[in-house]
Order: sequence, then C-alpha cells, then structure tokens
Amino acid sequence: MDKLFLFAVFLIPFDNLSFAPSSGWAAVSPYFFFLYALLSLFARRGKVTNKITTPFIFMLVVIMVSCIRFFWYEPEFNLVVRNFVALVLGFSFLLSLSLYLENYSSQKELQYRKNNLLNMVFYGYVFSLVYGVVYIVAFKLNVSPVISLYELIQSRNYGERFQFSFTEPSFSSLHLFGILPFFIMLGVVIGADKFFVNRLSVLMVLYFFILLFFLDSARFMLDFVVFFYLLMVFYFLYNKPFLALSVMLISFFIVNSVAPAILELLVPGRFDTSGSLLAIINSDASSAARFFRSSALYYGVMSDDGVFLWGAGLSNAWHSFHSGFDAAFTNYTNGYLAEILSARDKNESNYFNMHLRLISEFGLFVYLLVLYLLFDKRFWFLYVLILYFYLQFDSFAFYLVWLYLFIKFYSDRFNPYASCDGNEVKLFFLTKFFYSLVSKVRQ
Repeated sequence: MDKLFLFAVFLIPFDNLSFAPSSGWAAVSPYFFFLYALLSLFARRGKVTNKITTPFIFMLVVIMVSCIRFFWYEPEFNLVVRNFVALVLGFSFLLSLSLYLENYSSQKELQYRKNNLLNMVFYGYVFSLVYGVVYIVAFKLNVSPVISLYELIQSRNYGERFQFSFTEPSFSSLHLFGILPFFIMLGVVIGADKFFVNRLSVLMVLYFFILLFFLDSARFMLDFVVFFYLLMVFYFLYNKPFLALSVMLISFFIVNSVAPAILELLVPGRFDTSGSLLAIINSDASSAARFFRSSALYYGVMSDDGVFLWGAGLSNAWHSFHSGFDAAFTNYTNGYLAEILSARDKNESNYFNMHLRLISEFGLFVYLLVLYLLFDKRFWFLYVLILYFYLQFDSFAFYLVWLYLFIKFYSDRFNPYASCDGNEVKLFFLTKFFYSLVSKVRQ
C-alpha cells in the first residue's frame, strides 16, 4: 500500500496527462493520494490523529454554512460537486502524508520513510526533466514517432517551448519556487537525512538554470524575482533586521526601474514596456486573459456587499464574475478576445486567483479567518509564498497549502531540530538557508 503513496508522490511533477480527469490542471496524483488514504483508513479502522481532523471539520463547517447562500445565489450542481471533490482530494494529500509517516514500527523504519518520501520527489522531478529534454530534442529534430507519442500522452502541447511534464510552461514556477521548496522544508522539519534534502536543493537549482536558458515563460522571471526577494529578506530578517529593511527598499526601487528593460531584453516584442503596468499586462495575450478573470471577479465582488461580506456559496464565484465582466472589459485592450468572450456566458470556477475566489464564495470574514488560522510565525517564508502563488492559481486540490498545513501541524512531532546546525556539515547553500530558518525557530 505504501508503494501506491510513493507512486503518487513520484507523479506530482506530471500534471499534463491527457487521461487525467481535469482538462485544466491535468494531474492524477491527487486521485492516487485519495485512494491510498481510503485504503489506509480502512486498514486502520478509521483511526487518525486529532491534528488532521481539525482542518477537515473546519472545512465541512465552512462549506455547510456557505450553502445557506444558495437561497440567494442559485448554484450549478455539477460545479458544487466538482469543487467539493477538489477539496476532498486536497485534504486526502494531507491525510496521506500523515498516514504514511505515522505507520512505522521502529525509529529506523520512520527514518527510512522520511528519506524515501524525499527520494520519490527527487526521482519524479529528475524523470520530468529527462522527459522534457527528450521532447525538445525530438521536436527540434522532427522525430515524428516520438512527437506523436508525446501528443498522445500530453493534455496540452506547446511545440518548442520547454514545459517539462508540467501543464504549461508557466507552471514551471509553481513547481520550482513552490512545490520543491515546500518539500525541501518538509524534509528539514521532519528530520530527513541531510543527503536527501541537499540533493533536492541541488535539483531545484539545476531546474532554475535550465529554465533560465530556455526562458519560455515570462512568469518564470517574475516569480524568480519574488522568490529571490523573499529569500533575501527572510534570511536577513532573522540575522540583521536593519539590513533586511535596506535590502527591501533598495531592491524595490531597482526592480521598479529596470524591470521593463529586462523584460524587453528577455522576451523581446512580447510586452509593451513603454506604458503603465496595466498596459504591460494587456500587451500579452496570456497575462491579459488571466488578469481579466481576476479583474472581473474583483469588480463583481466589490459591487455586491452581501457577496463581499458573506460570499455566494461554494462554487458560486461565477455570479461575481458575470456581474463584474463589463467593468473589467472596459480596461481590456488586448486583441485576444476568443477566451474572454467565450467566458462571458460560462458558469465555471476557474479564475486563477484563490484570494478573490475565497471572498466571492465564502466572504471576507471567512477569508480573513483562513489567513489567520494558516499563519505561523515559525514558517513566515512558506506562508508568504502561499499568499503569492495562490494569487495566480485557485485549485483546492493543489499541493502547497496542504504541504504547509502538514509542516505547521507536525513540526514538533518528529523532533526535527536535533541536527539543524548549519555548521555541523557541509550543506548546499539553498539547503543551508532552510536549515537556518528551522534553527532560528528552535532558538
């Protein structure tokens, strides 16, 4: 049964599969995690730790209370079911992590499980890297049989753009600056051997240089700037607060001054860097379409005090989207209209902004409560990363928040701080950063 869990972990980088149930974020790992959790609960006769039941009960209460709003805002039944399933799948990942690491008979077996978890993450991303390289080489050399095989396997194909095994090139950031750092921090917190944590950090840097070389995603550069900025700030914040403040202010002015020029240098002709920020966003079809969805949702939420405070109910964000559509459309200047106009009469729940989606479905009070309950000063770095990445992604089943909850709930259980001294062994610089964070928590 553990092999099922490890197989699901291995498949985390593979979210562009044609046979996945979702055509958007085409991942299959959440379903394997759900199956593993179900089988494990059956074997354990439903016994789970209280730490796991708390978020599950909170989730159910919020959903049930939000359903009261269905009397005012008519729901789409299929959307309600789909989003409830997504929440269950996300929770199943958290539950699977707990069940896998709690099922041991000795400390030696527990340590093996910790290391094996990171091992599967490492091999999954190594295979994803090789998978992406093989496709690019085949595409460049026009090897038709290989290209046809990839087209059969993949849900979306972007030709010569490098996307590894991810949904699309822009998803590289979610994996490189989101999932991988969270698993590295997880390894540190649960006390996995430094070799496995270190190796994952090296792989993360390798991914970075490959993405920098191909540069097939403008969002990658934005996410890199944000990630590196946070990395510096939080590292200095623990050691030299005044220096941290100085770095924040100086880097803000530098980035604000040179960002348009760098953007034009890296992706020439894709963005109009001569105007305002809104003009820059609207000059690229992909970023304009994404921003439009969030913008329409924002205008819709702000135009209805009832929705703003109490939400419209689970999966009912489309009500706000439709009511804010015209206001957002007045600011939309890109010529790419097919996706925008087709969304006008669609009732869906994919708006690429979890913050606005939570407010539109559950209201401001629940949103603020969620932010408060998630916050843990020991893991500020991860907390801010979550806030940032969920500005551009809104799947309830996505791994980041559930990984964060596991780290938050189980940071004391596994006694991870016994060997967190960065001077104790030679560590890769990125690993050293994560160990230093945990060391500061211990102090």
